[in-house]
Amino acid sequence: MRAPLLATGLVILGGAAAAAPGSVYVDQVGVGNRAVVTQSGGPGARARVVQQGDANTTRIDQAGPQSSAEAVQDGAANDTTVQQTGGAQAMRSGQAGAGNRIELRQIGPGANEAVLSQSGERNALALTQEGSANRADLSQQGEDNAMTAAQTGDNNKLKWAQEGAGLLDLNVLQSGGAAVSITQTYGGVPVAVITNGRP
Repeated sequence: MRAPLLATGLVILGGAAAAAPGSVYVDQVGVGNRAVVTQSGGPGARARVVQQGDANTTRIDQAGPQSSAEAVQDGAANDTTVQQTGGAQAMRSGQAGAGNRIELRQIGPGANEAVLSQSGERNALALTQEGSANRADLSQQGEDNAMTAAQTGDNNKLKWAQEGAGLLDLNVLQSGGAAVSITQTYGGVPVAVITNGRP
């Protein structure tokens, strides 16, 4: 049975806190929350942070190719900031309820991938991918919304879906060969559908 980390901030710098070399796993359950994970150097670093209630926050900074990160947050103030450099990185993040905000930068050659989802209340999401053959799947549900996405390089693909309330932004920048699909709905009714290519 795991021992949840309560009302604590966990900081892991360049180390391993799980069975596999270069891997970090953090599980937090309540009140203050906070996790900072920094991994540098070799390829194939892995990080996963799971947080549930209250103030939340996650910071992951990975350097080196073929790194992957996943941050799952559940409720209250939320936040996730991840920067991955080195190329061919993967990021998956899901948030549900309250303050929200994800900001992800993936920089480096090779195919970067991001799947980011938000659900409920203040929202916001910013994505930057630099490289080639980047892939991003972004979704927001509920309340104030907003998204910003920038992809530079060749053969990029972006899927963008928003549902509910503010529906701001539509700030998309793609350079090089690119495909995009954007859908916004309000009350179950599409208010914007934009498709270019096949993301």
